[in-house]
Amino acid sequence: PELPNDLEEPFIQEINFENFPIMLVTLSGNQSLVKLKDIAEDLQDKFEQVPGVLDVKISGGLEKEVQVNVNPKLLQYYNIGTNDIILAIQQENLTIPGGSIESGNLKYTVRVPGEFKDLSELENIIIKADFGQPIYLRDVADVKFGFKEEESYSRLDGKASVTLSISKRTGENVIQITDGVKTILKDEEKHLPAQVHYVILGDHSKEIKTMVRDLENN
Repeated sequence: PELPNDLEEPFIQEINFENFPIMLVTLSGNQSLVKLKDIAEDLQDKFEQVPGVLDVKISGGLEKEVQVNVNPKLLQYYNIGTNDIILAIQQENLTIPGGSIESGNLKYTVRVPGEFKDLSELENIIIKADFGQPIYLRDVADVKFGFKEEESYSRLDGKASVTLSISKRTGENVIQITDGVKTILKDEEKHLPAQVHYVILGDHSKEIKTMVRDLENN
């Protein structure tokens, strides 16, 4: 009750230090942020398969998207609403289940792919047909490739980069997880594009290994 009235609705969240990242892997190099993001997503899939890993989050990078920029005057001229355009795109950009086919002991799932492959297919969507005259998306909007709005940033030595944050499940072995991640990095390093490298930061296993060595010496 003592908070200012114009403050947004507050929320209370329990913080568990067990869920904090146990390792950060940062990718940088002479490549676009789109390419670095693609590499990071491939690594993300592999890291998530390491036993004991809870989550792998990506920070930084750019992700492509298709932008449909409508012309309000043309929408008014053709008597078309933005909801008409959204609905038309949703109905056309679908992969539909087609049942299954049985062959001997095998059963195959059938699907009918209907997702867009290039911009021309999207531009040729029919939004409306007046008196037999179709109105295409290209008639009322400009369709182009762009980038999603950046929601996170990553920097390494002042340069743009992409970072993977790896968290473990409660009670899992930190050393085994980080060793598994490092093994994957070593295997994937030879497949990285030229002038792209990774840096391991915030490796919690180093401190644990030091404590174990001290314990052994004592």
